[in-house]
Amino acid sequence: MDSSCQPYVLYIVVMTDALSVASTTLLVTGSADNTMKLWRVQDGTCLFTWNFPTAVKRVEFSEDGNKLLCVTEQRMGHIGTVNVYAIAEDGEEQSTDPMIAIPTQESKATVAGWSFLDKYIIMGHENGMVSQWNWKVSKLLFGCGSMLTVE
Repeated sequence: MDSSCQPYVLYIVVMTDALSVASTTLLVTGSADNTMKLWRVQDGTCLFTWNFPTAVKRVEFSEDGNKLLCVTEQRMGHIGTVNVYAIAEDGEEQSTDPMIAIPTQESKATVAGWSFLDKYIIMGHENGMVSQWNWKVSKLLFGCGSMLTVE
């Protein structure tokens, strides 16, 4: 197959223990082939694949290492979302359904990440807006930038 036709990885994050890189066990990748994959670093085994209608632009492990966050692209009539998934480390009991999905309709999220102790999700949007979400209930708490309404 011509390498120009192969999907490419947009984002890679490795889960590490802050004290020892040798304890790295999991890797998550997000890709333009509309997938997010969870890998076991030790032997390169793909533990699970999530499929999306659009590209996965950003992935991140939560600080406690029990959850994944991913940002999907807004295109082809699909609304971009920030999804949170619980991690089943063995991959066999992994759910395809997110714990929560936060649609980004006003302005698509271009980046998102966990705040300290995984309390909030902070998003950066295409229009320059920055927003803070209580991800557990999918509620916008704070936003600054272009025309953001907080309920």
